[in-house]
Amino acid sequence: MTDRSLVVAPMMGRTDAAGCAYLRLVLPSALLFSEMIPAGALAYGGERAHLRLQEYFDFCAPSRRVSAPLGSIALQLGGADPNLLALAVAKASSYPFSEINLNLGCPSPKVTQGGFGAVLYKDHILAARCVCAMQRASHGCKISVKTRIGVDDIDDYDSFLKFVDCLHDSGCEIFYVHARKAWLKGVSPRQNRFLPPLRADFVQRLCMDRSSLSVIYNGGISDQQEAETARFRFAGVMVGRALWRNPYEFAKNTSSSSVNSFLDRNAIAAKIYAMVERIVASNSASSSVREGKTTRLLMRAMSLYHGESCASKWRRELLANVEALR
Repeated sequence: MTDRSLVVAPMMGRTDAAGCAYLRLVLPSALLFSEMIPAGALAYGGERAHLRLQEYFDFCAPSRRVSAPLGSIALQLGGADPNLLALAVAKASSYPFSEINLNLGCPSPKVTQGGFGAVLYKDHILAARCVCAMQRASHGCKISVKTRIGVDDIDDYDSFLKFVDCLHDSGCEIFYVHARKAWLKGVSPRQNRFLPPLRADFVQRLCMDRSSLSVIYNGGISDQQEAETARFRFAGVMVGRALWRNPYEFAKNTSSSSVNSFLDRNAIAAKIYAMVERIVASNSASSSVREGKTTRLLMRAMSLYHGESCASKWRRELLANVEALR
């Protein structure tokens, strides 16, 4: 059974395979998310799509072999074409992802102009058809959604509950809820993270009104203490930027015993360098690919010693290693 007490939010440029490889060392039992991957990129991506998915389970040397997961990873897809999403899910189902998630909350112009992300909140029927198609193609893998509580002027609780019910009727039981609505025009993605007011009461009411659902809270969590408080009010808590700023603090101070099996920072640092050595020694990819993977891993690991006196020294050391690869 997947533990969703602590979930790392999907973030472009962060939760790629390199980011997940790093976070798995720091937070062995947390549920990690992939970046949002467009359905078409998987459905028609061929060998490139295979390598992109396989990296999440064998970052050092992905191959045709599908490795057993070291910890739970959810694959997030973006799209609004039920048939295309079904093709992507069918391909992804051969990999050991713990669940496949549909992004219904991203407000970025690039995403919404493509007709998916938060814009699907305005079309309950299409969103439900997407979930239903994914469910049929999943071969038993759980399908979840990540959503906002509203869009533009559609921001009342009854509309939110109707949206959730529509998706639930299509087979979805796991909801990651960002407790803000999204503005689709006139507001940047960054502003969408703090300008719309947080409405945690919406998420709390949903838990009460639909107690059979797994509702994971997302939005406005600024530190580990706030995450811990929210974790006991909901089925779990999803954290993004605050966790990336200092992931070790979340590992060290989370009370859940399943999340709390962590290594000390020096042991993690040693494992990071061992991973770098395996990538460099691998013959499964070109030197440019190995260099790119190593660089991504080292850059993601910059936050390991956050708040410690040696943090600057650690970052300089990683940057020097990045430069040496070029």
